[in-house]
Amino acid sequence: MADLSSKVSIVRLPPSLQSIIGVPSNSIHLTGTSMKGPIGEVSAVPSGSWPTWKRIYGGLITTSYLPVSVWAIMRAPRGTKRIFTTRITHFTDPDDKLTTAALIGDEDLDGTTAAPTQGEETGTVAGPWNLDSGDDLVIHCDEDGGGPDTATFTGTPALIAGGVWVGGLLAADQIVIKTDKDPDNQTVIFSGGETFPQTLALLNAVAGMQAIDSGGGGTNIDLQSDTEGTNGSIQIVSESPPGVAAKIGHVVAAAVTGGGNIGDIDAATFTELKGIIEAAVINPLTGVTVSEEVGGFMTITSNKVGGGVTSSIMIEVASTADAKFGFDNVLHTGSPVSAGPVITVQGINAGGFTDDITVDVEAATDGEAAHFKLKVYYEGELIETWDNLSMVTTDPAFHETLINNADVGSAWINTVDLATGTRPDDVTGVALTGGDDGLGGLVDADFTGNAGIWSTRFLPDFIALRAVPGRATAVVQNALVTMSELTNSFAVMAGPLGQTVSGIRTYFKTTAALKELSEFGAFYWPNPKIANPDTDVYGTDDTEIVVPAEGPCLGTYTVNDSRQGGVYEAPAGLENGRLFGVTDVENEQVYDESVRDQLYPDRINPIWHMADGEPFFIDGSRTLKSTGPFPSIGESRGVIFITQSVKVFAERVRHRNITLRLLDEVGKATELFLIGQARQGAFFSDDPEKAFYVDTSEAVNPASERAAHRLHIYIGLAMAEPAEYIFIEVTKDTRALLEELGL
Repeated sequence: MADLSSKVSIVRLPPSLQSIIGVPSNSIHLTGTSMKGPIGEVSAVPSGSWPTWKRIYGGLITTSYLPVSVWAIMRAPRGTKRIFTTRITHFTDPDDKLTTAALIGDEDLDGTTAAPTQGEETGTVAGPWNLDSGDDLVIHCDEDGGGPDTATFTGTPALIAGGVWVGGLLAADQIVIKTDKDPDNQTVIFSGGETFPQTLALLNAVAGMQAIDSGGGGTNIDLQSDTEGTNGSIQIVSESPPGVAAKIGHVVAAAVTGGGNIGDIDAATFTELKGIIEAAVINPLTGVTVSEEVGGFMTITSNKVGGGVTSSIMIEVASTADAKFGFDNVLHTGSPVSAGPVITVQGINAGGFTDDITVDVEAATDGEAAHFKLKVYYEGELIETWDNLSMVTTDPAFHETLINNADVGSAWINTVDLATGTRPDDVTGVALTGGDDGLGGLVDADFTGNAGIWSTRFLPDFIALRAVPGRATAVVQNALVTMSELTNSFAVMAGPLGQTVSGIRTYFKTTAALKELSEFGAFYWPNPKIANPDTDVYGTDDTEIVVPAEGPCLGTYTVNDSRQGGVYEAPAGLENGRLFGVTDVENEQVYDESVRDQLYPDRINPIWHMADGEPFFIDGSRTLKSTGPFPSIGESRGVIFITQSVKVFAERVRHRNITLRLLDEVGKATELFLIGQARQGAFFSDDPEKAFYVDTSEAVNPASERAAHRLHIYIGLAMAEPAEYIFIEVTKDTRALLEELGL
């Protein structure tokens, strides 16, 4: 239509057909222990980058097969290798990474500009304090001050001395007594005719005092308060009728109080004690300050500022109340200028590796006095240098900003600023301590929980291959297979190291019960040998080391997948199954065909080579299960690849209206994707009519299913199957003879 006058036009276009993009088939998740790295969580390493993996998780170690397995995968010459790693330790709760038993080593770096401190001592017994009258603290304050001085604590009860008890008490005689323990008057009523002991007993019933036979002969009664100290008081307030008090040797009078310098010696308060102690210590003239800490503990501090014995406190052993306050008898000194912590240096992750880290602090290259240089050493070797670091939080060179940066920061340490604003002093060889790998008590559950193989449960990326190299146990490998089934991925497994032929067959079939378990995994034996990758780690005696088969096999998987249609081919045979870097196998019985005749029917894929100098290869293409629809590795992984790719596409279709147009769009997109896979060699035939079928019609999506909001995509796949057995059949050529005979 020609453009004439200006207008807005509406043009309806046919819908564009969405295409299905294949998911990655070479993404690998490995679980195991390592020198360092995040614990209980998954992280990815870019393609083929052993240095990057090593930077995060540390290098080769003899205590774990995870690093050497990664090294073996990365060594394979071709193929994209995206490795997801989960480092595990022992966990109190295998589903919670925060319960790791691993510990981070750390150490403080001290600065020299903190304020000077006084000598002080804090007791370990909280107040109020239960003392005895006459208890003391012999306090030596500042060694050159001329002491010691003694603070004595006293408390005596209120006492009313009685005259002679004359008796003759009558019924209804009474006296009224008041004590400090009871603010109300207490009335003692006599029944008449009480003897001296009976009188004593009646008076002892008064709360807050004691009636005492002062003469010991039953003639005099003294009244004494229970409270020992100035808070104690007793008063005979009144009598009825007059003269009753005289019968027991007393008179009505004003209150009598206790004595001493403590209100209640059994519950001496901080305020009372503070005044007594501060007044008692007069040598030196600066004296002491008594303060109350959180929790009610007492601290005695010298008032003299300075270092060493010039500002000190010691409670002498001659004291009688030292243990009652929880004071020791050690000299406690101050410091002239505190070397207080200004930065904490800690390992980047938890692990024993942190205890092999030391740091030096030097002057900064830029000459700024407030800046500093931090050198990091591992096992005595300089590994990092951080120069011109600042203590100012807003400075781009602030030490936390640079060192703790997740992308370009340290691979070994983090720093924690302690908000002093002063840089650490120059120092050499400060060692981090307290690190622990957390492997004590390591059990299978540590590998199989949410902090182990299931750490990928929230990962948006598709994991195609899974392995736990070196942890060949029934629990771990069965859990790995279960997870692979639930996540549409494939488990690569090997047997325990050092197994005999009969031992590996028993493990596979009985101990781990892997035979016929699943199409979502494969098993390999024997474990291969590789050239010693690092004599500093594995020693110089061995030119070869045995490694779990998972690593070299996964390397072969990635190389095979890099070929066109490789995911549909089993990584097996002289070409597709070649193992890179393998120099031998741990059990040479596998070279015997009769042994392989036992292994392969069990669905154990053998690893061997045909002759010296020939490459080692995987001589098997079988999954664990023979009775499923896709029993070979190429078939099973191919179906995983196809179904996962279609699933990702289907995610874009969810919640759209189920219409004939949508059914047609989904069906055509799936068919086009499968046609492309046919050209990759996925199926027995390249002819779509023979290779697959896709049905999204109304027949499989009837009204009842649509009403339930369900859309079905039916796919039938004629996967290509591996040539495990090849027969070369020879017969005599009789064509010429038959032609001569006219036959």
